[in-house]
Amino acid sequence: MKLIKVRYGQTIEDISIQEYGSLSGVRFLLEDNPSISLDTLLFPGQELNIRIVELTDSGFQTVNYLKQNNLIPVAGFVGEKPEISYMDEDYVEEGYL
Repeated sequence: MKLIKVRYGQTIEDISIQEYGSLSGVRFLLEDNPSISLDTLLFPGQELNIRIVELTDSGFQTVNYLKQNNLIPVAGFVGEKPEISYMDEDYVEEGYL
């Protein structure tokens, strides 16, 4: 096992992708961290146990890609709703949003 610290806005799914390269790692996270569940809001600095497992080829590639490019999965919505500034009015009017 190793310990990691949750980053601002991360969800259990984000941690799974970061550490295991897929959502299949959610099961490990729940088993190894009995104080959390699928609907637990994680907070920055919270420590989670990470099981050391042999990654699948695609999981290995995902984890390495994230590390090599200094990317941290953060899908959680935190704070105020962001203003969408990259879509023009025509895009919205045509029903795409």
